[in-house]
Amino acid sequence: MEKSSELIDSLVPNISVSIEKYKNCSDVLGLALEKGISYLSIDSIDAALQIFHSIILYSDKERHPKIHARVYIELGLLHEYLGRNEDSRRNLDLAHSLILANSFHDIYPWYCVRNSSYHRVFGNRDTAMVYAIKATELGTKFGNDRASVDGLLLQGLLSSAIEDKVCYLEQTLTLYNKNEDYVAATSQCCNIARVLFEANQTDRGLTFLNRSRSYVNKIESRNSDYYFAYSVYYNMLTYYFRHSNQLDSAFHYQALKYDYEKKATVDIDHNKIDGKVNLFQSQLAAAQTKLTILTQVIFGLLTLLILGMGIALYLNNKKKNEIVSQKHSIELQNGQLEALNQKQAGLLTEVHHRVKNNLQLVISILTLSSRKIDDTEDFIDQISQKIRSMALIHNQLYATGDYEKINLEEYFISLKENYLTYSIFENKSVTINLNIDIINVNIETAMPLGLIITELLTNTLKHNKSMDGNLVIDIKAESIWNEYMLSYNDNGSGYSDGVLENLNDHMGVKLINNMVKQLDGTAQFFNNNGAKFIMNFKEKVVSKV
Repeated sequence: MEKSSELIDSLVPNISVSIEKYKNCSDVLGLALEKGISYLSIDSIDAALQIFHSIILYSDKERHPKIHARVYIELGLLHEYLGRNEDSRRNLDLAHSLILANSFHDIYPWYCVRNSSYHRVFGNRDTAMVYAIKATELGTKFGNDRASVDGLLLQGLLSSAIEDKVCYLEQTLTLYNKNEDYVAATSQCCNIARVLFEANQTDRGLTFLNRSRSYVNKIESRNSDYYFAYSVYYNMLTYYFRHSNQLDSAFHYQALKYDYEKKATVDIDHNKIDGKVNLFQSQLAAAQTKLTILTQVIFGLLTLLILGMGIALYLNNKKKNEIVSQKHSIELQNGQLEALNQKQAGLLTEVHHRVKNNLQLVISILTLSSRKIDDTEDFIDQISQKIRSMALIHNQLYATGDYEKINLEEYFISLKENYLTYSIFENKSVTINLNIDIINVNIETAMPLGLIITELLTNTLKHNKSMDGNLVIDIKAESIWNEYMLSYNDNGSGYSDGVLENLNDHMGVKLINNMVKQLDGTAQFFNNNGAKFIMNFKEKVVSKV
Protein backbone atom coordinates (compact mmCIF):
# COMPACT_ATOMS: atom_id res chain seq x y z
CA MET A 1 0.00 0.00 0.00
CA GLU A 2 2.83 2.42 0.82
CA LYS A 3 4.46 1.77 -2.58
CA SER A 4 1.19 2.39 -4.45
CA SER A 5 0.64 5.57 -2.41
CA GLU A 6 4.08 6.89 -3.34
CA LEU A 7 3.48 6.06 -7.02
CA ILE A 8 0.20 8.01 -6.98
CA ASP A 9 1.98 10.95 -5.32
CA SER A 10 4.56 10.98 -8.12
CA LEU A 11 1.77 11.05 -10.76
CA VAL A 12 -0.58 13.47 -8.98
CA PRO A 13 1.47 15.46 -6.39
CA ASN A 14 -1.38 17.56 -4.91
CA ILE A 15 -4.31 15.16 -4.92
CA SER A 16 -6.92 17.51 -3.39
CA VAL A 17 -6.22 20.28 -5.92
CA SER A 18 -6.22 17.74 -8.78
CA ILE A 19 -9.69 16.42 -7.83
CA GLU A 20 -11.19 19.91 -8.11
CA LYS A 21 -9.25 20.74 -11.27
CA TYR A 22 -9.84 17.41 -13.08
CA LYS A 23 -13.25 16.54 -11.63
CA ASN A 24 -14.46 15.23 -15.01
CA CYS A 25 -11.42 12.97 -15.58
CA SER A 26 -12.11 9.36 -14.58
CA ASP A 27 -8.40 8.49 -14.40
CA VAL A 28 -7.59 11.25 -11.90
CA LEU A 29 -10.65 10.40 -9.79
CA GLY A 30 -9.64 6.73 -9.85
CA LEU A 31 -6.10 7.61 -8.68
CA ALA A 32 -7.57 9.79 -5.93
CA LEU A 33 -9.80 6.91 -4.79
CA GLU A 34 -6.82 4.54 -4.63
CA LYS A 35 -4.89 7.16 -2.65
CA GLY A 36 -7.74 7.39 -0.14
CA ILE A 37 -7.87 3.58 0.17
CA SER A 38 -4.10 3.48 0.81
CA TYR A 39 -4.48 6.11 3.55
CA LEU A 40 -7.29 4.07 5.12
CA SER A 41 -5.13 0.94 5.11
CA ILE A 42 -2.48 2.67 7.25
CA ASP A 43 -5.08 4.23 9.60
CA SER A 44 -4.65 7.79 8.26
CA ILE A 45 -8.37 8.40 8.79
CA ASP A 46 -8.39 12.19 8.38
CA ALA A 47 -6.43 12.12 5.11
CA ALA A 48 -8.67 9.37 3.68
CA LEU A 49 -11.83 11.20 4.76
CA GLN A 50 -10.66 14.43 3.08
CA ILE A 51 -10.03 12.67 -0.24
CA PHE A 52 -13.34 10.75 -0.21
CA HIS A 53 -15.33 13.90 0.61
CA SER A 54 -13.49 15.84 -2.13
CA ILE A 55 -14.49 13.22 -4.70
CA ILE A 56 -18.14 13.33 -3.59
CA LEU A 57 -18.13 17.15 -3.47
CA TYR A 58 -16.48 18.03 -6.79
CA SER A 59 -17.27 15.15 -9.17
CA ASP A 60 -20.61 14.47 -10.85
CA LYS A 61 -22.33 11.35 -9.50
CA GLU A 62 -24.35 10.91 -12.71
CA ARG A 63 -21.18 11.03 -14.78
CA HIS A 64 -19.05 8.81 -12.50
CA PRO A 65 -21.51 6.53 -10.66
CA LYS A 66 -19.09 3.61 -10.22
CA ILE A 67 -16.44 5.78 -8.54
CA HIS A 68 -19.09 7.24 -6.24
CA ALA A 69 -20.33 3.74 -5.36
CA ARG A 70 -16.79 2.65 -4.45
CA VAL A 71 -16.27 5.81 -2.38
CA TYR A 72 -19.48 5.11 -0.42
CA ILE A 73 -18.28 1.54 0.20
CA GLU A 74 -14.96 2.80 1.61
CA LEU A 75 -16.74 5.46 3.68
CA GLY A 76 -18.83 2.65 5.17
CA LEU A 77 -15.59 0.95 6.26
CA LEU A 78 -14.13 4.22 7.57
CA HIS A 79 -17.14 4.94 9.78
CA GLU A 80 -17.10 1.32 10.92
CA TYR A 81 -13.55 1.92 12.19
CA LEU A 82 -14.82 4.97 14.07
CA GLY A 83 -17.75 3.04 15.58
CA ARG A 84 -20.31 5.29 13.85
CA ASN A 85 -23.09 2.78 13.18
CA GLU A 86 -25.61 5.05 11.45
CA ASP A 87 -23.06 6.83 9.20
CA SER A 88 -21.59 3.50 8.13
CA ARG A 89 -25.05 2.10 7.31
CA ARG A 90 -26.07 5.25 5.39
CA ASN A 91 -22.99 5.13 3.12
CA LEU A 92 -23.36 1.40 2.46
CA ASP A 93 -27.03 1.94 1.50
CA LEU A 94 -26.01 4.73 -0.92
CA ALA A 95 -23.46 2.40 -2.51
CA HIS A 96 -26.06 -0.37 -2.77
CA SER A 97 -28.51 1.92 -4.55
CA LEU A 98 -25.91 2.92 -7.17
CA ILE A 99 -24.81 -0.71 -7.70
CA LEU A 100 -28.38 -1.91 -8.29
CA ALA A 101 -29.31 1.06 -10.49
CA ASN A 102 -26.28 0.58 -12.77
CA SER A 103 -25.78 -3.22 -12.52
CA PHE A 104 -22.17 -2.89 -11.25
CA HIS A 105 -21.63 -6.64 -10.83
CA ASP A 106 -17.82 -6.30 -10.57
CA ILE A 107 -17.93 -4.16 -7.40
CA TYR A 108 -20.91 -5.87 -5.77
CA PRO A 109 -18.56 -8.44 -4.10
CA TRP A 110 -16.80 -5.51 -2.36
CA TYR A 111 -20.14 -4.26 -1.09
CA CYS A 112 -20.86 -7.74 0.32
CA VAL A 113 -17.46 -7.78 2.08
CA ARG A 114 -18.05 -4.37 3.71
CA ASN A 115 -21.67 -5.20 4.58
CA SER A 116 -20.58 -8.46 6.23
CA SER A 117 -17.91 -6.60 8.22
CA TYR A 118 -20.51 -3.99 9.27
CA HIS A 119 -22.92 -6.62 10.61
CA ARG A 120 -20.09 -8.50 12.36
CA VAL A 121 -18.98 -5.35 14.21
CA PHE A 122 -22.45 -4.10 15.09
CA GLY A 123 -23.93 -7.36 16.31
CA ASN A 124 -25.85 -9.26 13.61
CA ARG A 125 -23.53 -12.24 13.09
CA ASP A 126 -26.05 -14.32 11.10
CA THR A 127 -26.48 -11.56 8.50
CA ALA A 128 -22.70 -11.05 8.49
CA MET A 129 -22.20 -14.74 7.60
CA VAL A 130 -24.75 -14.52 4.76
CA TYR A 131 -22.90 -11.59 3.14
CA ALA A 132 -19.48 -13.18 3.75
CA ILE A 133 -20.60 -16.29 1.82
CA LYS A 134 -22.07 -14.09 -0.92
CA ALA A 135 -18.79 -12.10 -1.15
CA THR A 136 -16.84 -15.32 -1.72
CA GLU A 137 -19.29 -16.68 -4.31
CA LEU A 138 -19.57 -13.43 -6.30
CA GLY A 139 -15.86 -12.71 -6.04
CA THR A 140 -15.17 -16.12 -7.60
CA LYS A 141 -17.85 -15.56 -10.26
CA PHE A 142 -16.57 -12.14 -11.36
CA GLY A 143 -12.84 -12.82 -10.93
CA ASN A 144 -12.41 -10.65 -7.82
CA ASP A 145 -9.95 -12.82 -5.87
CA ARG A 146 -9.38 -10.19 -3.18
CA ALA A 147 -13.10 -10.08 -2.34
CA SER A 148 -13.21 -13.90 -2.31
CA VAL A 149 -10.30 -14.00 0.15
CA ASP A 150 -11.85 -11.34 2.40
CA GLY A 151 -15.15 -13.25 2.35
CA LEU A 152 -13.42 -16.45 3.44
CA LEU A 153 -11.53 -14.58 6.19
CA LEU A 154 -14.80 -13.15 7.48
CA GLN A 155 -16.38 -16.62 7.49
CA GLY A 156 -13.42 -17.85 9.52
CA LEU A 157 -13.80 -14.99 12.02
CA LEU A 158 -17.55 -15.61 12.33
CA SER A 159 -17.23 -19.38 12.86
CA SER A 160 -17.16 -20.62 16.44
CA ALA A 161 -16.17 -24.21 15.64
CA ILE A 162 -12.42 -24.73 15.22
CA GLU A 163 -12.79 -27.08 12.23
CA ASP A 164 -15.01 -24.59 10.35
CA LYS A 165 -12.63 -21.73 11.14
CA VAL A 166 -9.62 -23.72 9.88
CA CYS A 167 -11.54 -24.84 6.78
CA TYR A 168 -12.37 -21.27 5.71
CA LEU A 169 -8.90 -19.95 6.43
CA GLU A 170 -7.34 -22.86 4.53
CA GLN A 171 -9.40 -22.05 1.44
CA THR A 172 -7.72 -18.63 1.26
CA LEU A 173 -4.40 -20.43 0.71
CA THR A 174 -5.65 -21.69 -2.66
CA LEU A 175 -6.31 -18.13 -3.84
CA TYR A 176 -3.01 -16.82 -2.46
CA ASN A 177 -1.17 -19.66 -4.19
CA LYS A 178 -3.03 -18.95 -7.45
CA ASN A 179 -1.90 -15.31 -7.37
CA GLU A 180 1.61 -16.31 -6.17
CA ASP A 181 1.12 -14.15 -3.07
CA TYR A 182 3.44 -16.29 -0.95
CA VAL A 183 3.88 -13.65 1.75
CA ALA A 184 0.13 -13.67 2.47
CA ALA A 185 0.09 -17.48 2.25
CA THR A 186 2.90 -17.69 4.84
CA SER A 187 1.06 -15.36 7.23
CA GLN A 188 -2.21 -17.27 6.80
CA CYS A 189 -0.54 -20.64 7.50
CA CYS A 190 0.91 -19.19 10.69
CA ASN A 191 -2.54 -17.83 11.65
CA ILE A 192 -4.05 -21.30 11.18
CA ALA A 193 -1.21 -22.85 13.19
CA ARG A 194 -1.86 -20.43 16.07
CA VAL A 195 -5.61 -21.28 16.04
CA LEU A 196 -4.76 -25.00 16.23
CA PHE A 197 -2.12 -24.52 18.95
CA GLU A 198 -4.62 -22.58 21.05
CA ALA A 199 -7.10 -25.46 20.55
CA ASN A 200 -4.39 -27.93 21.76
CA GLN A 201 -4.20 -29.55 18.31
CA THR A 202 -0.41 -29.40 18.27
CA ASP A 203 0.31 -31.94 15.53
CA ARG A 204 -2.03 -30.23 13.04
CA GLY A 205 -0.63 -26.87 14.02
CA LEU A 206 2.92 -28.07 13.27
CA THR A 207 1.74 -29.30 9.85
CA PHE A 208 0.59 -25.79 8.91
CA LEU A 209 3.71 -24.27 10.42
CA ASN A 210 5.89 -26.48 8.19
CA ARG A 211 3.66 -25.59 5.24
CA SER A 212 4.30 -21.88 5.87
CA ARG A 213 8.03 -22.58 5.53
CA SER A 214 7.43 -24.07 2.07
CA TYR A 215 5.63 -20.87 0.97
CA VAL A 216 8.54 -18.72 2.17
CA ASN A 217 10.93 -20.76 0.04
CA LYS A 218 8.81 -19.99 -3.04
CA ILE A 219 9.68 -16.28 -2.79
CA GLU A 220 12.44 -16.04 -5.36
CA SER A 221 13.82 -12.56 -4.67
CA ARG A 222 15.69 -12.01 -1.40
CA ASN A 223 13.85 -8.74 -0.84
CA SER A 224 11.89 -7.22 2.05
CA ASP A 225 8.93 -9.57 1.36
CA TYR A 226 11.21 -12.59 1.77
CA TYR A 227 12.68 -11.40 5.06
CA PHE A 228 9.27 -10.28 6.37
CA ALA A 229 7.77 -13.71 5.59
CA TYR A 230 10.61 -15.43 7.43
CA SER A 231 10.17 -13.12 10.43
CA VAL A 232 6.47 -14.16 10.58
CA TYR A 233 7.47 -17.84 10.38
CA TYR A 234 10.11 -17.50 13.12
CA ASN A 235 7.67 -15.55 15.30
CA MET A 236 5.25 -18.48 15.20
CA LEU A 237 8.07 -20.92 15.99
CA THR A 238 8.93 -18.74 19.00
CA TYR A 239 5.28 -18.88 20.11
CA TYR A 240 5.18 -22.68 19.75
CA PHE A 241 8.40 -23.38 21.66
CA ARG A 242 7.61 -20.85 24.42
CA HIS A 243 4.22 -22.47 25.07
CA SER A 244 5.89 -25.91 24.95
CA ASN A 245 8.33 -24.73 27.67
CA GLN A 246 11.27 -25.27 25.29
CA LEU A 247 12.87 -21.98 26.23
CA ASP A 248 16.24 -22.57 24.52
CA SER A 249 14.53 -23.04 21.16
CA ALA A 250 12.18 -20.11 21.85
CA PHE A 251 15.14 -17.78 22.52
CA HIS A 252 16.91 -19.03 19.38
CA TYR A 253 13.99 -18.38 17.04
CA GLN A 254 13.15 -15.09 18.71
CA ALA A 255 16.67 -13.89 17.87
CA LEU A 256 16.19 -15.05 14.25
CA LYS A 257 12.87 -13.22 14.11
CA TYR A 258 14.47 -9.92 15.20
CA ASP A 259 17.33 -10.44 12.72
CA TYR A 260 14.96 -10.98 9.77
CA GLU A 261 12.71 -8.08 10.81
CA LYS A 262 15.78 -5.86 10.70
CA LYS A 263 16.72 -7.19 7.25
CA ALA A 264 13.19 -6.55 5.99
CA THR A 265 13.40 -2.95 7.24
CA VAL A 266 16.76 -2.13 5.62
CA ASP A 267 16.04 -3.90 2.31
CA ILE A 268 16.55 -1.50 -0.61
CA ASP A 269 13.68 -0.93 -3.06
CA HIS A 270 15.43 0.13 -6.30
CA ASN A 271 12.19 1.05 -8.07
CA LYS A 272 11.37 3.41 -5.23
CA ILE A 273 14.83 4.97 -5.49
CA ASP A 274 14.53 5.38 -9.27
CA GLY A 275 11.16 7.10 -8.82
CA LYS A 276 12.62 9.50 -6.28
CA VAL A 277 15.62 10.21 -8.55
CA ASN A 278 13.29 11.08 -11.45
CA LEU A 279 11.19 13.28 -9.18
CA PHE A 280 14.34 14.99 -7.92
CA GLN A 281 15.57 15.62 -11.48
CA SER A 282 12.26 17.22 -12.44
CA GLN A 283 12.37 19.35 -9.33
CA LEU A 284 15.97 20.29 -10.11
CA ALA A 285 15.01 21.42 -13.64
CA ALA A 286 12.24 23.58 -12.21
CA ALA A 287 14.65 25.02 -9.65
CA GLN A 288 17.14 25.91 -12.37
CA THR A 289 14.43 27.77 -14.27
CA LYS A 290 13.55 29.72 -11.18
CA LEU A 291 17.24 30.43 -10.55
CA THR A 292 17.59 32.02 -14.01
CA ILE A 293 14.75 34.39 -13.14
CA LEU A 294 16.16 35.15 -9.72
CA THR A 295 19.57 36.13 -11.09
CA GLN A 296 17.95 39.01 -12.99
CA VAL A 297 16.75 40.61 -9.79
CA ILE A 298 19.56 39.50 -7.48
CA PHE A 299 20.80 42.99 -6.64
CA GLY A 300 17.33 44.23 -5.71
CA LEU A 301 16.87 41.29 -3.32
CA LEU A 302 20.35 41.49 -1.72
CA THR A 303 19.02 42.70 1.61
CA LEU A 304 16.33 40.04 1.66
CA LEU A 305 18.94 37.41 0.77
CA ILE A 306 21.15 38.42 3.69
CA LEU A 307 18.16 38.18 6.02
CA GLY A 308 17.32 34.77 4.57
CA MET A 309 20.89 33.58 5.15
CA GLY A 310 20.68 34.70 8.77
CA ILE A 311 17.47 32.70 9.23
CA ALA A 312 19.05 29.70 7.49
CA LEU A 313 22.07 29.83 9.79
CA TYR A 314 19.77 29.98 12.82
CA LEU A 315 17.76 26.99 11.59
CA ASN A 316 20.96 25.12 10.74
CA ASN A 317 22.35 25.62 14.26
CA LYS A 318 19.02 24.57 15.70
CA LYS A 319 19.07 21.44 13.54
CA LYS A 320 22.63 20.63 14.65
CA ASN A 321 21.59 20.88 18.28
CA GLU A 322 18.67 18.57 17.60
CA ILE A 323 21.01 16.08 15.92
CA VAL A 324 23.40 16.16 18.90
CA SER A 325 20.46 15.59 21.24
CA GLN A 326 19.17 12.71 19.12
CA LYS A 327 22.65 11.17 18.97
CA HIS A 328 22.93 11.29 22.75
CA SER A 329 19.49 9.69 23.08
CA ILE A 330 20.46 6.92 20.62
CA GLU A 331 23.71 6.24 22.49
CA LEU A 332 21.77 5.99 25.75
CA GLN A 333 19.27 3.57 24.21
CA ASN A 334 22.12 1.49 22.73
CA GLY A 335 23.68 1.25 26.19
CA GLN A 336 20.38 0.10 27.66
CA LEU A 337 19.95 -2.48 24.89
CA GLU A 338 23.50 -3.77 25.44
CA ALA A 339 22.84 -4.13 29.18
CA LEU A 340 19.60 -5.99 28.42
CA ASN A 341 21.38 -8.29 25.95
CA GLN A 342 24.06 -9.09 28.54
CA LYS A 343 21.37 -9.85 31.14
CA GLN A 344 19.54 -12.14 28.73
CA ALA A 345 22.81 -13.88 27.82
CA GLY A 346 23.49 -14.42 31.53
CA LEU A 347 20.02 -15.86 32.09
CA LEU A 348 20.42 -18.18 29.10
CA THR A 349 23.77 -19.42 30.43
CA GLU A 350 22.19 -19.96 33.83
CA VAL A 351 19.39 -22.00 32.25
CA HIS A 352 21.94 -24.21 30.44
CA HIS A 353 23.90 -24.65 33.67
CA ARG A 354 20.83 -25.65 35.67
CA VAL A 355 19.56 -28.04 33.02
CA LYS A 356 22.98 -29.75 32.92
CA ASN A 357 23.08 -30.09 36.72
CA ASN A 358 19.52 -31.41 36.87
CA LEU A 359 20.19 -34.00 34.19
CA GLN A 360 23.31 -35.11 36.05
CA LEU A 361 21.28 -35.41 39.26
CA VAL A 362 18.59 -37.49 37.51
CA ILE A 363 21.31 -39.80 36.13
CA SER A 364 22.80 -40.20 39.62
CA ILE A 365 19.38 -41.04 41.12
CA LEU A 366 18.69 -43.58 38.36
CA THR A 367 22.13 -45.16 38.78
CA LEU A 368 21.80 -45.38 42.56
CA SER A 369 18.20 -46.68 42.52
CA SER A 370 18.61 -49.16 39.66
CA ARG A 371 21.09 -51.32 41.61
CA LYS A 372 18.23 -52.89 43.55
CA ILE A 373 14.90 -53.09 41.69
CA ASP A 374 12.34 -55.44 43.22
CA ASP A 375 9.21 -53.89 41.72
CA THR A 376 9.55 -52.09 38.34
CA GLU A 377 6.25 -50.21 38.68
CA ASP A 378 7.15 -49.05 42.21
CA PHE A 379 10.60 -48.04 40.97
CA ILE A 380 9.10 -45.92 38.17
CA ASP A 381 6.64 -44.28 40.62
CA GLN A 382 9.44 -43.36 43.02
CA ILE A 383 11.64 -41.95 40.26
CA SER A 384 8.65 -39.97 38.91
CA GLN A 385 8.04 -38.42 42.36
CA LYS A 386 11.70 -37.35 42.58
CA ILE A 387 11.70 -35.81 39.11
CA ARG A 388 8.44 -33.98 39.89
CA SER A 389 10.03 -32.54 43.04
CA MET A 390 12.80 -31.13 40.82
CA ALA A 391 10.31 -29.80 38.26
CA LEU A 392 8.33 -27.99 40.97
CA ILE A 393 11.38 -25.82 41.70
CA HIS A 394 11.49 -24.60 38.11
CA ASN A 395 7.73 -24.00 38.12
CA GLN A 396 8.17 -21.77 41.17
CA LEU A 397 11.16 -19.96 39.62
CA TYR A 398 9.29 -19.07 36.43
CA ALA A 399 6.01 -18.31 38.25
CA THR A 400 7.60 -15.78 40.62
CA GLY A 401 10.17 -14.35 38.20
CA ASP A 402 12.86 -14.68 40.90
CA TYR A 403 15.57 -16.89 39.36
CA GLU A 404 17.87 -16.75 42.40
CA LYS A 405 15.88 -17.82 45.47
CA ILE A 406 13.26 -20.46 46.38
CA ASN A 407 10.76 -19.88 49.23
CA LEU A 408 10.85 -23.16 51.19
CA GLU A 409 7.30 -22.84 52.53
CA GLU A 410 5.82 -22.41 49.04
CA TYR A 411 8.04 -25.20 47.68
CA PHE A 412 7.12 -27.68 50.47
CA ILE A 413 3.42 -26.87 50.00
CA SER A 414 3.83 -27.73 46.28
CA LEU A 415 5.65 -30.96 47.24
CA LYS A 416 2.83 -31.89 49.64
CA GLU A 417 0.08 -31.23 47.06
CA ASN A 418 2.04 -33.07 44.37
CA TYR A 419 2.61 -36.08 46.60
CA LEU A 420 -1.01 -36.30 47.71
CA THR A 421 -2.15 -35.98 44.08
CA TYR A 422 0.06 -38.63 42.49
CA SER A 423 0.40 -41.21 45.29
CA ILE A 424 -1.94 -44.17 45.93
CA PHE A 425 -2.77 -44.68 49.62
CA GLU A 426 -4.91 -47.89 49.42
CA ASN A 427 -7.84 -46.49 51.48
CA LYS A 428 -5.46 -45.09 54.09
CA SER A 429 -5.97 -41.55 55.45
CA VAL A 430 -2.74 -39.51 55.18
CA THR A 431 -2.25 -36.08 56.77
CA ILE A 432 0.88 -33.98 56.14
CA ASN A 433 1.44 -31.03 58.52
CA LEU A 434 3.92 -28.30 57.56
CA ASN A 435 5.57 -25.82 59.93
CA ILE A 436 8.05 -23.84 57.85
CA ASP A 437 9.81 -20.60 58.83
CA ILE A 438 10.31 -17.82 56.29
CA ILE A 439 13.37 -19.28 54.57
CA ASN A 440 14.64 -18.42 51.08
CA VAL A 441 17.49 -20.52 49.65
CA ASN A 442 19.13 -20.96 46.27
CA ILE A 443 18.14 -23.75 43.88
CA GLU A 444 21.30 -25.72 44.71
CA THR A 445 20.05 -25.99 48.31
CA ALA A 446 16.33 -26.44 47.58
CA MET A 447 16.84 -29.33 45.12
CA PRO A 448 18.49 -31.76 47.63
CA LEU A 449 15.92 -30.80 50.32
CA GLY A 450 13.07 -31.64 47.92
CA LEU A 451 14.60 -35.04 47.11
CA ILE A 452 15.12 -35.78 50.84
CA ILE A 453 11.46 -34.97 51.69
CA THR A 454 10.24 -37.01 48.71
CA GLU A 455 12.31 -40.04 49.76
CA LEU A 456 11.15 -39.77 53.39
CA LEU A 457 7.48 -39.57 52.30
CA THR A 458 7.98 -42.61 50.05
CA ASN A 459 9.57 -44.60 52.89
CA THR A 460 6.75 -43.69 55.31
CA LEU A 461 4.04 -44.84 52.92
CA LYS A 462 5.96 -47.95 51.84
CA HIS A 463 6.68 -49.25 55.37
CA ASN A 464 3.25 -48.42 56.88
CA LYS A 465 0.91 -49.86 54.25
CA SER A 466 -0.65 -52.29 56.73
CA MET A 467 -1.14 -49.66 59.46
CA ASP A 468 -4.72 -48.93 60.48
CA GLY A 469 -6.04 -45.44 61.17
CA ASN A 470 -4.76 -42.02 60.13
CA LEU A 471 -1.11 -41.75 59.08
CA VAL A 472 0.18 -38.33 60.27
CA ILE A 473 3.43 -36.78 59.00
CA ASP A 474 4.95 -33.61 60.51
CA ILE A 475 7.58 -31.62 58.56
CA LYS A 476 9.30 -28.66 60.17
CA ALA A 477 12.03 -26.28 58.94
CA GLU A 478 13.42 -23.50 61.12
CA SER A 479 16.23 -20.97 61.04
CA ILE A 480 18.74 -21.20 63.92
CA TRP A 481 21.35 -18.43 63.88
CA ASN A 482 23.22 -18.78 60.59
CA GLU A 483 22.05 -22.31 59.75
CA TYR A 484 18.85 -24.30 59.38
CA MET A 485 17.27 -27.43 60.89
CA LEU A 486 14.90 -29.76 59.01
CA SER A 487 12.92 -32.33 61.00
CA TYR A 488 10.57 -35.07 59.79
CA ASN A 489 8.58 -37.58 61.80
CA ASP A 490 5.57 -39.83 61.33
CA ASN A 491 3.32 -41.82 63.68
CA GLY A 492 4.03 -45.10 61.94
CA SER A 493 5.82 -48.22 63.13
CA GLY A 494 9.24 -46.52 62.97
CA TYR A 495 12.57 -47.83 61.66
CA SER A 496 13.34 -51.48 62.34
CA ASP A 497 16.46 -52.31 64.34
CA GLY A 498 18.04 -53.76 61.26
CA VAL A 499 17.58 -50.51 59.34
CA LEU A 500 19.05 -48.35 62.12
CA GLU A 501 22.06 -50.69 62.52
CA ASN A 502 22.82 -50.89 58.78
CA LEU A 503 21.67 -47.56 57.36
CA ASN A 504 24.02 -47.57 54.37
CA ASP A 505 22.65 -50.89 53.12
CA HIS A 506 19.38 -49.24 52.05
CA MET A 507 19.08 -47.35 48.74
CA GLY A 508 16.71 -44.70 50.11
CA VAL A 509 18.99 -43.92 53.04
CA LYS A 510 21.99 -43.78 50.70
CA LEU A 511 20.19 -41.21 48.52
CA ILE A 512 19.29 -39.11 51.59
CA ASN A 513 22.88 -39.27 52.92
CA ASN A 514 24.21 -38.22 49.50
CA MET A 515 21.89 -35.19 49.50
CA VAL A 516 22.93 -34.32 53.09
CA LYS A 517 26.55 -34.58 52.02
CA GLN A 518 25.93 -32.19 49.10
CA LEU A 519 24.79 -29.59 51.64
CA ASP A 520 27.72 -30.28 54.04
CA GLY A 521 25.06 -31.12 56.65
CA THR A 522 24.57 -33.67 59.42
CA ALA A 523 21.61 -36.02 59.81
CA GLN A 524 20.17 -38.49 62.33
CA PHE A 525 17.69 -41.35 61.90
CA PHE A 526 15.93 -42.64 65.06
CA ASN A 527 12.56 -43.67 66.47
CA ASN A 528 10.36 -41.47 68.65
CA ASN A 529 6.71 -42.53 68.51
CA GLY A 530 7.39 -43.35 64.88
CA ALA A 531 10.23 -42.74 62.41
CA LYS A 532 12.11 -39.46 62.95
CA PHE A 533 14.76 -37.68 60.88
CA ILE A 534 16.65 -34.50 61.87
CA MET A 535 19.10 -32.62 59.63
CA ASN A 536 21.23 -29.50 60.23
CA PHE A 537 22.56 -27.64 57.20
CA LYS A 538 23.60 -24.29 55.75
CA GLU A 539 22.72 -22.76 52.40
CA LYS A 540 25.06 -24.13 49.76
CA VAL A 541 27.60 -21.60 48.47
CA VAL A 542 27.82 -21.58 44.68
CA SER A 543 29.87 -19.48 42.31
CA LYS A 544 28.05 -17.01 40.04
CA VAL A 545 27.84 -18.02 36.39
